[in-house]
Amino acid sequence: MYVFSTLSNDNAYPLYKDGVKVKTVLVNGKANIANKNLITFKGVMTNVSNEDYALLKEDENFKKQVDAGFFSVETKEAEAEKVAKDMTKKDKSAPLTKKDIDDENKKLDEADQVEVKVNKV
Repeated sequence: MYVFSTLSNDNAYPLYKDGVKVKTVLVNGKANIANKNLITFKGVMTNVSNEDYALLKEDENFKKQVDAGFFSVETKEAEAEKVAKDMTKKDKSAPLTKKDIDDENKKLDEADQVEVKVNKV
């Protein structure tokens, strides 16, 4: 099973069977976060076993993330960027972009607007 994520942070889910914690599964995050090569991916993928997914899909927090569109679960491996196109784009912890600031500025009086300065390398 493959869990695709558009969340900015990793999420660790403790998995229980019959009320006893059996393990913790980490679902990768870091979507919308620049990596060490300054590449920003819109989605990321985590491979989970069928056994882990059987427990994971019962977790209330995991279900909330699926329902909110931040996670998509597929049976086949795919390109995370393509899967992410049909998902919620980013969560509130994602870094702001110039477009985010420009969109907010449109709602404000000119005196209250923020100027974005970008360092060009």
